[in-house]
Amino acid sequence: MTATTANTNRAFDLHSFSKNPFKSRDDVVASVASLLDPLIPGFSPQNGLIKVGSTGTRFDEVGAQVEGFARPLWGLAPLLAGGSTYAATDKFVQGLISGTDPESPEFWGYMEDTDQRMVEACPIGFTLAVANKAFWDPLTEKQKKNVETWLGSMNDKKMPDTNWLWFRVFANLGLQRNGAKWSKTQLEKDIKQLNTYYRGDGWSNDGPDTYRQMDYYSGSFAIQYLQLLYSKLAADIDPEQAEEYKKRACMYALDFVHYFDPEGRAITFGRSLTYRWAMVAFWGAVAYADIELPAPLSWGVVKGIWLRNLRWWTTQHDIFQSNGMLTVGYSYPNYYLAENYNSPQSPYWCMLAFACLAVPESHPFWSAKEEPHPFANARIVRPLPHPRQIVCRSGGHTFLLSSGQSCHYAIKNSNAKYGKFAYSAAFAYSVSTGYQELEQFVPESQLAFSDDGGELWKMRRALNGDSEIENSDGVPVLVSSMKPWSDVEITTYLIPPHEDTPNWHLRVHRVKSERDLMSAEGAWAVYGARESDGRLLTEWNGTLRTLDMSIPEGGKSDSTSAFAASPRTGAVGIVDIYQKERQGSVILSDANSNLVESRTVLPIVQKEIKKGETCWFVTAVFAMPASKEGWRDGWKEGWEKRPSVPGWVSSIMEGQYQHGTRFARHITKTASPAPAPVRDGVRSSSPLRIASQLTTASAILWDPTFTSRAPPGSLKPVHAGTLVAPQRTDSSISVRNLGDSDGHTVPLVPTMDNRRHPSSFQQLEKLGEGTYATVFKGRNRQTGELVALKEIHLDSEEGTPSTAIREISLMKELRHENIVLLHDVIHTENKLMLVFEFMDKDLKRYMDSRGDRGALDPATIKSFMYQLLKGIAFCHEARVLHRDLKPQNLLINNRGQLKLADFGLARAFGIPVNTFSNEVVTLWYRAPDVLLGSRTYNTSIDIWSAGCIMAEMYTGRPLFPGTTNEDQVQKIFRLMGTPSERSWPGISQLPEYKNNFPVYHTQDLRLILPQVDQVGLNLLNSMLQLRPEMRISAANALLHPWFNDLPQRQQEVAQMQAQAHAQAQQAQMGGYQVPQNAY
Repeated sequence: MTATTANTNRAFDLHSFSKNPFKSRDDVVASVASLLDPLIPGFSPQNGLIKVGSTGTRFDEVGAQVEGFARPLWGLAPLLAGGSTYAATDKFVQGLISGTDPESPEFWGYMEDTDQRMVEACPIGFTLAVANKAFWDPLTEKQKKNVETWLGSMNDKKMPDTNWLWFRVFANLGLQRNGAKWSKTQLEKDIKQLNTYYRGDGWSNDGPDTYRQMDYYSGSFAIQYLQLLYSKLAADIDPEQAEEYKKRACMYALDFVHYFDPEGRAITFGRSLTYRWAMVAFWGAVAYADIELPAPLSWGVVKGIWLRNLRWWTTQHDIFQSNGMLTVGYSYPNYYLAENYNSPQSPYWCMLAFACLAVPESHPFWSAKEEPHPFANARIVRPLPHPRQIVCRSGGHTFLLSSGQSCHYAIKNSNAKYGKFAYSAAFAYSVSTGYQELEQFVPESQLAFSDDGGELWKMRRALNGDSEIENSDGVPVLVSSMKPWSDVEITTYLIPPHEDTPNWHLRVHRVKSERDLMSAEGAWAVYGARESDGRLLTEWNGTLRTLDMSIPEGGKSDSTSAFAASPRTGAVGIVDIYQKERQGSVILSDANSNLVESRTVLPIVQKEIKKGETCWFVTAVFAMPASKEGWRDGWKEGWEKRPSVPGWVSSIMEGQYQHGTRFARHITKTASPAPAPVRDGVRSSSPLRIASQLTTASAILWDPTFTSRAPPGSLKPVHAGTLVAPQRTDSSISVRNLGDSDGHTVPLVPTMDNRRHPSSFQQLEKLGEGTYATVFKGRNRQTGELVALKEIHLDSEEGTPSTAIREISLMKELRHENIVLLHDVIHTENKLMLVFEFMDKDLKRYMDSRGDRGALDPATIKSFMYQLLKGIAFCHEARVLHRDLKPQNLLINNRGQLKLADFGLARAFGIPVNTFSNEVVTLWYRAPDVLLGSRTYNTSIDIWSAGCIMAEMYTGRPLFPGTTNEDQVQKIFRLMGTPSERSWPGISQLPEYKNNFPVYHTQDLRLILPQVDQVGLNLLNSMLQLRPEMRISAANALLHPWFNDLPQRQQEVAQMQAQAHAQAQQAQMGGYQVPQNAY
């Protein structure tokens, strides 16, 4: 009872924010006022500064108190713009006047290079843009000039090459919206540079591509948020860019929704989390920008995500000071978490969340009924290639696996904010509090090493090279490497939960050390006090009391595992499931190390590593949040039902299987890999390999960073992207010209079966004829099976066409249900014949015969697009570009199956990035980058073609029926808008680019294709992006919610789940599969 009294005892009354129900717009207006009111005593005499506390920052005190004045405007400005009022608005107006007046004793000072005042210019600019009736119109001409001069003083100053550039954009935008002097040139220059941060699928890096940092600054704190505001405020002066930012938001939202759990909590990841509910600001900005997101993100869903997060914060009573002002910290005051740029005023960046107050109560964001999280009951395993994360919703737990991000400059506890293996919404991350002993380092979700007997510990901060998301037995796996010392290297594989053990994820580590080390690996941390008496939740000691496993409170450890459970937070644990040599224990983390709980304990496993030793750790990590219904009754069963070592992991550890470039480098000690190829606009350091199984020879797409499993000396590695066949003594195919149109060597590929003869097949009727081949319908004389016979025209001088050689080489590798099957290759002295499975007709003929004037019904289109994207995705995973997708090259059988065909123009690609011919793809389906002469294109050219085909299936007519290359470009620009250097950086460098292209504005595809629903249009738009790196990948397109109701997809998911379940029951050491049912 005393513990309960202590926990509820308060030194001051509960803040009114904490009593707010957050149900209506009026509630939100009241919450903003409740946050602003306590600031009034902090105003300086002339209202230009606000002081919240006395701790220092890396910048000056005036700048810190300008934060106090400016940041609350993020909430006040939209409140006023939406028609509400606030009693102390005049104090903020007077503060703007005095702060920008050089003659005032409270003049903020003109901005200098990389000045903190630049940050605060952003909310001021936004305020002038949306609340000018209060903040601009009442000012005298002299006062307006002062504001103009102060904001403009940043236009010639240096700024960090990060999200900071947005702050100058909004300073200029605020001036422009009021007819004041602004720098159009500087705004356009900043927007152009900000667009270089874009990586695809809606994601932007917080800066250039020399590092990867995609935390909340990429979303709610800055980039996505400000893009949304810009899309509305600059729609008249920059309509093209405004539309582009809306498209990015639609794509980003489909990933970002998984950062929030059904209870409203956000996954804690990255820096500046003292901004608290700014984490949810993106969703409020969606309402401000009036963007309808793709399904299932309805207005009710968006509203629910936003409100639930705010309601969760009302339960965190200790975020306020006794005077009602916010503290630095997360769920309680915490300077271990804080960065050196956090002043006492900094937390008011949280006011970003209230942009939605600028829209009236009649807006659907406010009028829609609040809906639950759309994936509350779903099992999610969704790889995010750009931030190098895998988001998971499994066993009632929302979390992400992470490898590959780091802060590009030194901040306190950077390893905790970016370097952990996993980040959770239910179990907030922990930071180090000191530099002595493990309890101060707190290796939560980390693998820590000490070489001095356990005083100082190193944990992952940055990687050795880049990370990769690879696929193993249908499971996305994050692979990375780190080197805490020059003679210690650790390779790590992060594996999401299996459906049979939904509360466990796996971490596999290969540790190679040339020094003696101590190692410690941690699970998540839980509340560290007992519910009954409030005393510390120490590890159970059998000599003192008996552990009652039915009560979820306490901890226990043994020779291989450790767990801890608290009724307040849930149950967590960690187990060594491989060699079982690591000792478990539960440590008492240093106080105030966790973001949410000020007292925590942490289950860990430990082992000493000897110099020269190479060892494997397979760690199973358990988590069941207290928010999961029935967790008190189910946690024990979940803890005891542990995963086994996946079969592919066992093969790697036994040296039987090579998985990715990271592991291959350890095994073979090959040279460092060549620069990574660009894949769908994203750099990937591990190309997939193709190893053919021809009966008389082998054609290999080789990755120079790994060694073949073939016997030593039997094969030699060559550059990736080159097809090679071992020398043969017979030369039954005469190939005199081994050069293709791309200038690359094309190898000889021999027949599959020399015993066959063309007479084995009966020719029935001609199906078509082209430059290099004639295709007949045929029948196998022995089996009666119908086939397609493709007779290659052999030139007496030139020999076998390179297109035929390439087609045979690639199609031997591309075995997939949505790629036409090559049965056989038959050659004689004067004939080369390819035997394919027979398909009834191509898509063009299907549309002509089945469609309404060529147009197909929506259900058929959706089925065909799903199959088309599956075939494309398989090709791209196998590092093959089709390069000639069009309806005539898509074959349909009488069962409604669609298959890719005609790989004569296809090319394998790999390391290094190849330069290709731009004389590819039939004109109507050719991507704009290819039309403009690019020779370094990638998989995105196939995506463009797929988008054209999708549109054509709806109308029965080509979307861009050009007559010449130039006419084709014009038709594309007329519909999609003429790109500029700003919207497509580097376009002016393309060989066929012209400065005098007619300028067209982007047309609304809904007017061109009214038959397509909103979700389908979203997918179509994501494929028909002019800028190639912005096109969606085939793999991500398959996850698009447009396919949610497709029976084929639902059946595949069900089959994968059933198969995984059956394999898990039968397997002893393998069968670890996760269905990719992200939607």
